[in-house]
Amino acid sequence: FAKQCTVPAILAHAKEDDFIGVKHHDELTRVYKGPYKAITFPGDHGSVRPETFYDAVKSFFILHLTPNSEVAQSLTWVPT
Repeated sequence: FAKQCTVPAILAHAKEDDFIGVKHHDELTRVYKGPYKAITFPGDHGSVRPETFYDAVKSFFILHLTPNSEVAQSLTWVPT
């Protein structure tokens, strides 16, 4: 579905994750059609995320989910 998906997405991957391989993350970033933020960080699948991860998520939400942003206004679900 990534080739058809156009909604904003965060594609995050822990560098030492042995459950979801880096190849999966790389393939998603290669084929994803919507706007996305790719985030990699140290740790494994269940590691506590570093503060920089949360900062990137917050910035992504502000950019893509704030009703007055240009990106958000292009989405049909945003109230006017």
